[in-house]
Amino acid sequence: MGRANYEPRASRASRIASLAHREPSPRLYVAAPRLKASANSVDIISVNNYRGNPAKSLWPVIALAGLLAAVALGQETPKKVTRAEAISALASKVQPDYPALARQLRVQGAVELEVLVTETGEVAKVDIVSGNPLLTAPSVQAVRRWKFKPFMEDGKAIRVLAPIGLEFKL
Repeated sequence: MGRANYEPRASRASRIASLAHREPSPRLYVAAPRLKASANSVDIISVNNYRGNPAKSLWPVIALAGLLAAVALGQETPKKVTRAEAISALASKVQPDYPALARQLRVQGAVELEVLVTETGEVAKVDIVSGNPLLTAPSVQAVRRWKFKPFMEDGKAIRVLAPIGLEFKL
C-alpha cells in the first residue's frame, strides 16, 4: 500500500510560502512518528480527499440540509398554551422534594419551566426557564412524572408547550 501525498517535514516559512501559491483544498493532517532514530521528530501526512472535484466535497452538506428539511416538515410546531390552561388539564401532579442542601442554606424562590406535553398527555421534555440551580433539578424530576389530559384541537389530540411555575418556600 502506498502513502497518500506524503510530504517530508519542512520549515514553517516554506510551508506558508507554498500555501500562498496554491488553491485551498480540504485536507486532513495526521501527525505520524518518524521512523528514523532522531527523537521527537514528526512528519506531516496530508490526505486530500476531494482535490480537483468540489462537487464531491459538497454532497455531505447537501444531504444534511435535505435531512433537516424533511425532519422539519414532518414535525408540527407544538401549540403554546397558557399557565391556566396547563393547570386545568393537569391529571396527576408530583410535588418536588426540597433538597437538603437548599433547606440548610435556606434557599427559597420560584422555578419557571417550559413543558412539552405529548398527544397522550405525557411530559416529553422539560426546559428550565429560570430558577436557582439547587431547586431546578428536583423541579424537573417531579414535573417529568406529571400527567395531563390530552389537549384537543379540532377533535384531534395535539402536542403543546406549557409554562409551569413552582414555588419553594421554607
